[in-house]
Amino acid sequence: MNQQISESLSGRVYIYNLLPLSISELSQSNLLCKDYYEQINKGFYPGLYDNRDLISKFYESYLLTYVERDLRFLKNIENIALFKKFLYLCATRIGQTITLTGLASDTGISSQTAKSWLSILEASFIIYNLPSYHNNLAKRSTKSSKLYFYDVGLASHIMGVNSQYIKDKREILGQLFENMIILDCLKQNINISYGYKLYFWRDSNLKEVDLILEKGLDVLPVEIKSIETINNKFFKNIFWFRDQLKIENKPALIYAGEENQPRTNVNVYRWKNCYFLFDNNQKK
Repeated sequence: MNQQISESLSGRVYIYNLLPLSISELSQSNLLCKDYYEQINKGFYPGLYDNRDLISKFYESYLLTYVERDLRFLKNIENIALFKKFLYLCATRIGQTITLTGLASDTGISSQTAKSWLSILEASFIIYNLPSYHNNLAKRSTKSSKLYFYDVGLASHIMGVNSQYIKDKREILGQLFENMIILDCLKQNINISYGYKLYFWRDSNLKEVDLILEKGLDVLPVEIKSIETINNKFFKNIFWFRDQLKIENKPALIYAGEENQPRTNVNVYRWKNCYFLFDNNQKK
């Protein structure tokens, strides 16, 4: 539609990114699923909470009308079967760093086509690229961004998994749980205008921090775990990162359990309260 507007609207228009519902919005409306794996499977699109259609029916309709028709029209994608395969392969790579050559080879397309398709999916708010954090640790950190979906329910549907499968398969649960939490942090950051930049960090030895919130000199490392019980080893990387950068903030961990656990050196939040991450950091 923007391309059809002949007159410039510079200085007379405000663009607001309206993302799918957040965990706090669903919670305030008593619509949040009791279990995290059910919430992952259902997703966060408002349409799912306005009708009683099956989840699979909703996402099939979404893919048919938006991805297969609208995106195909916008980018003149001729081979829709290859595009659907590309979308599926993206879903299986949630939480992984993006390698265009590997993604293109597995799909059977050129790297340039893969780059173009990723670009349109990102511009259309299907795929979100989380950039790597460089700053003082640049020499040892990966440069590629990590791939996530703006809605984890859509990703689950594309992968062909249901809530029980998600619960039982630890690797897939970890990927999708991380996707849900990182995108919820993005929603909170945009909705409340906190002004943080979101990153992840990984070094050549695969030491990793799942999420980093940065605003000026304010840096907060966050670990995300799809586990219902806490183990002290979960804090190892965020404590290491805190010490390397001499960060004064308490690091945070978001997990799949049911209790918040404020501790001396770290804040632990249950998944239903992951938005506390911003509230507590603002109050420090």
